[in-house]
Amino acid sequence: MHKYAKLLAICLLLVGSILFFVGVPEYSGTRSIQRAWDLGHLAFFLAATLAWLTWRGKGTRSSFLRTWLLVLVTVNLAGCAIEGIQSLIGRSPSLSDLFLNNVGALIALGYRAVDRESSAPWKLRLLRGTVFALLIWAFTPLASAISDEYSASRAFPILADFETPFQLSRWESDVELSLEREIVREGTGAMRVPLSTARYSTASLQYFEGDWTGSSALAASIFNPDSEPLEIVLRVHDASHDERGQRYDDRFNTTFTLVTGWNDIGMSIVDIANGPRSRTMNMEEIRGLSFFSVDLPSPRTIIIDQVELR
Repeated sequence: MHKYAKLLAICLLLVGSILFFVGVPEYSGTRSIQRAWDLGHLAFFLAATLAWLTWRGKGTRSSFLRTWLLVLVTVNLAGCAIEGIQSLIGRSPSLSDLFLNNVGALIALGYRAVDRESSAPWKLRLLRGTVFALLIWAFTPLASAISDEYSASRAFPILADFETPFQLSRWESDVELSLEREIVREGTGAMRVPLSTARYSTASLQYFEGDWTGSSALAASIFNPDSEPLEIVLRVHDASHDERGQRYDDRFNTTFTLVTGWNDIGMSIVDIANGPRSRTMNMEEIRGLSFFSVDLPSPRTIIIDQVELR
């Protein structure tokens, strides 16, 4: 039975290794799916390390330090090889994946050390604490994503109002976004966006409810702290836009001129749907919403609040 269990484990590890080269779909629907997929690195190297430690046999004697060094060196060499192969097939290497590889191996090493150690209680407590801390650290991004997705589903049709934790993680930008607690349109929070002089300086909402059917308008409040007006472009696109090469004339684009103070902007859902030149946008599968500036002569700042459907 042990023989077949070992063979089954090897087959499962081989199958699991293939998944390193099969990325989660670019739009998986939720961040939680993407975060769970990332944990595959941790799970694989945890299982592989446990399997190796088990199959070494009880008669194999090796120092604590030597075993840990051997495992960690092997894990990092394998991880670098995996990331190198991924770069050759069009995927981006990731330092966070390498780190998760090591976390998985360390959890396995810590677990086996606790399982075997019986003489030094302080060592047991230290190892248990280390394993527990690593597990908490590894699962925090997944827990945060699930928490924010739950908050977002309850708040819909509000897309972002910055009243709950983790909302900044819904956005991507070429600049460092931060929460604003003093200048707000409603509630207690907003998002500060320090626009750069890049060709396009963008704040993009990446994770949100994509079915906009039944809504009549998209609205947002943007604060311009300067005396000079500022032009900001609003862009909205659907899933088909990505599949059609992301052409400029295949999405919705409009420009707003922001005056000093708060600017309450709005756009009809009908106008957004008719944004693409040669088709109607699929309002059941909206994938992106962005605010961006173009070729600013000097850095500027805006504050965004109350992005919502009405």
